[in-house]
Amino acid sequence: MLRVLIIEDNLPIRNALLSMMGKPPGVFVAGTCSTVAAARVLLTTTAPDLVLLDIELEDGTAFDLLSGLPEISFKIIFITAYNEHAIKAVKLGALDYLLKPIDEAELMAALEKAGGAPRQSGDQISVAHQHMMSADGCDRIVLKEHNIIRVVPRKEVLYCQSNNGYTLFFLTDGRKITVSRSVKEYEKLLPSFSFIRVHNSYIVNLEHVELYHREGYLVLKGGIEVPVSTRKREEVIKVLTHH
Repeated sequence: MLRVLIIEDNLPIRNALLSMMGKPPGVFVAGTCSTVAAARVLLTTTAPDLVLLDIELEDGTAFDLLSGLPEISFKIIFITAYNEHAIKAVKLGALDYLLKPIDEAELMAALEKAGGAPRQSGDQISVAHQHMMSADGCDRIVLKEHNIIRVVPRKEVLYCQSNNGYTLFFLTDGRKITVSRSVKEYEKLLPSFSFIRVHNSYIVNLEHVELYHREGYLVLKGGIEVPVSTRKREEVIKVLTHH
C-alpha cells in the first residue's frame, strides 16, 4: 500500500487530486493540507511514502518545508503552475513534477514511476532550492545516470554532447556521465552566461575554452576539439569576444 500525502493550497486542485487518487489500487491518501505549518504536523503523524507537494503554499514554499525537516523519509512529486523559473529549478535538481492543471494520465504515470524510484536526496532538494532563490541559480547541477544521482559543480563540466536522445557530460577529471535528456533541453537549463550551444550536438562551458580556430572548431583545456557549426560561428565569436 502506497501512503500518499497531498499538500496543495488550491482547493479545486486538491479535491481533483483526491478524486484521482481514489482510482488506482494500492494507493491510500493519508491526509491533505494547504500550508507549511499543517504539513509539518501531517508528515509526522501520517508517515507517508509519497508526498504530492505544491511549490507555492499559503504560508511559504515547499523548500521552506523540506529544509526544516531532519530527514526526507518519503518520495516527492512537486506540483506547480507553469512557472519557467520553478520548473527549471526542479529539473536541475533532477526532481519529478506535475504541472497544473493536473492531467490524470500524467499523475498515474508519475505514481507508477515513483513506486520504483529512490527517494530524493538532500542534495537534490538543495540544488533546486538554490536555483529557486537565486536569479543566477547555484553552482551545481544534478545529473541522474540510471539509478545513480550525481551532484556536479558546473565549473567541472567541460562540454555536453548529444548521443541518440541522451546527453553525455564530459567532466574536467575525465569522467563521462550519460543522462537521459536531450542536449536541446540542457541548452535551456544551463545558464547562458557560462554555456553556449555551438553545434546541434555540442554545448561547451565557456570557462574552459582556450581558443577558436577559423576552420570552425573550439579548443578546450586539455586540447579537446569541439566543432562549431557554420551557422553558429558568428555567434560564438561574438560571445567569446565579450566573455
